[in-house]
Amino acid sequence: MGFLEDNEGLQDFKDDDDAWPEAPWCPPGPGQRIMSLFAQPQTLRLILQHAIRQITGHAMTKSAYIPVEETPTHIISTTKQSARHFASKEYEARLEKDVMLKVEVVRVMNNRLSIYRAKSKSVARDLVELKYLLNDNDDRKAQIDKLIQNSIYIYPLKPDGSGIINTKPFHHPAIIRTITEMYFTARRGRTLAEKHAARFTSSITEGPRAHELEVPAPMVAMAATAIHASFDDFASKRDFSADVYEDVYRKHISFL
Repeated sequence: MGFLEDNEGLQDFKDDDDAWPEAPWCPPGPGQRIMSLFAQPQTLRLILQHAIRQITGHAMTKSAYIPVEETPTHIISTTKQSARHFASKEYEARLEKDVMLKVEVVRVMNNRLSIYRAKSKSVARDLVELKYLLNDNDDRKAQIDKLIQNSIYIYPLKPDGSGIINTKPFHHPAIIRTITEMYFTARRGRTLAEKHAARFTSSITEGPRAHELEVPAPMVAMAATAIHASFDDFASKRDFSADVYEDVYRKHISFL
């Protein structure tokens, strides 16, 4: 898991609270796959909640898919930064040394990343049937295959419906609506975009639109990837796993 040697396994380590009396944590309970945030001491809970926000913000504006071999290091580094944010040298030190804690933190953060990616697909799935006028018969799969071929689905249609506007990639109404619903629509409290507003930047430095904030490429690519995943869902009715669409996401990122 990134911080384990090739010849090491979790059985080679044990949870040793005695070594960090000022930085306790609560492992997963019976039947739990990951540790509960609410079962953690207050300081660690605050650190983890802060780290989740940082991890999510990074996924939104930098990359929704970090290479597998880099993920543990990225997660632990981010969580240690959160420990420093709360001036907790004790938890920072434990996150540096305690393999068992690091493993559980990586599991928590990976789960949150999976939730983020799956949520984007959930938003997209509610839109694609109408936005792409999918047929409700045996022709649907052929229609979807045609849309996926050469990523035609990322382009808007011409007003007369005679073809796509190939000069406007990622401008299809379904992509725009997915971005709007996912990042700029409030359900409880602030929107995701508002929570991470400080991460938005502009590539325009001159003219009337100078410093106008832009939607980051990873958000656009995530919306397009979610639509692709939704097509597969409609065509095959198979269970969705956001992780299998990493190649689709990277293809969109390279285009952007």
